[in-house]
Amino acid sequence: MSIFSSCKDNCDAKLNPSRRIALEKLCKDSLCGRSLTYRWSLFKTSLVNQSHWVPDQTLQDKTRTRLTSPRLVTRPGVLEPNVRYKFVLTAQRRGGHPGRSEYQVTTNSPPAGGKCDVKPLSGITLNTTFSFTCSGWEDPDRPLQFEFIYFTTEDGVLNVVYKGIKSSVETKLPAGTKANNFTIDFRVRVDDLFGAYTEVKIPVQVGRINFVKIATL
Repeated sequence: MSIFSSCKDNCDAKLNPSRRIALEKLCKDSLCGRSLTYRWSLFKTSLVNQSHWVPDQTLQDKTRTRLTSPRLVTRPGVLEPNVRYKFVLTAQRRGGHPGRSEYQVTTNSPPAGGKCDVKPLSGITLNTTFSFTCSGWEDPDRPLQFEFIYFTTEDGVLNVVYKGIKSSVETKLPAGTKANNFTIDFRVRVDDLFGAYTEVKIPVQVGRINFVKIATL
C-alpha cells in the first residue's frame, strides 16, 4: 500500500514552531478507500547528531486531532525551536500489511541577541515624539522584519505603528489610563524570513497635558 504524508499548513523549508503544523495522509493505492486504521507517532533529534531519533511520548498532548485520525494538526507553540522532527504515519487494513510514511522537518529558531529601547521613557500624548530603536539582532534566515505595535488598554485592540525592515521608528502615542499608571503596552516583534519572532515589551508612560510625570517607572 502506497501511503504518504502531505503537509497542508506551515510547510516552509523551516517550520515555524510558534504556529501549528497540519499533515494529512495521501494514498495512491486503489485499496486505500477501504477501511483503514491510522496511527501517528513523532520522533526528534538534535541538529548535531541526526542519527539518534528519540520518540516523543507526549504527541497526543501536542495535537488537536486524535493520533488515530488520517489528519494531524498540532497546537501552536508546542514544538521546540532548532530541532529536527520526524512525523510517522502508519496505516493498516485488517489482515493486511501496514503502510508507513515519514515527514521530516527542521524547526526554525527566532532572532536572538538583540535589544529594543525607547527614548524618552515617558511623555505627553500627541506632543512627545517617542523614538524606538532595535539593534544587535542575529538570525541566519534574513532579512529580519520589525513590527512596532501597541495594545489599547480599554479594548485590547492591536495597533501597528510600523512593519518592515527598518529597525527604528518615531511616533506619537495616545494617553494611557490612570488605572494602568498611564502605561502603554508597547511591543516590538523581530521576525526572521520564515516568520519565527522574538517579542520585546517596552512599556511607555503617556499622559495628558495635566499629566504629572513619575520620575521612575
